[in-house]
Amino acid sequence: MRTIEWKEGKVFLIDQRKLPLKYEIINCSTYQEVTEAIKKMKIRGAPAIGVAAAFGIALAAYSSKADTYKEFSLDMEKAKNCLTLTRPTAVNLFWALERMMNLINLKKDIDLCKLKDIILQEAKNIARE
Repeated sequence: MRTIEWKEGKVFLIDQRKLPLKYEIINCSTYQEVTEAIKKMKIRGAPAIGVAAAFGIALAAYSSKADTYKEFSLDMEKAKNCLTLTRPTAVNLFWALERMMNLINLKKDIDLCKLKDIILQEAKNIARE
């Protein structure tokens, strides 16, 4: 398994605090759980933190009950702000969040269901890079 990956609508990550003595997988089904994982240093390393943030935005997108782009955008801002507070000096965190939010802002004319899929695909792209 990679350090962090998306599977079946959840984010799975290796708890870095337990290594090398124990191999433990944590699954996050909300952006708040991803936020907590970053804050408690369960996920470490600049690239992995950026990927976690991107997947956190994807989780927020899929959990949003918004009917309009404006409501959806507010939900995404809330998630971004929450994730931003986890590691104020993590460059990759901010880079990934900015990339995700730029995508969301560029695609405001797309159906929300399709936009959610595009957001997830972008997070997966970040994970592959």
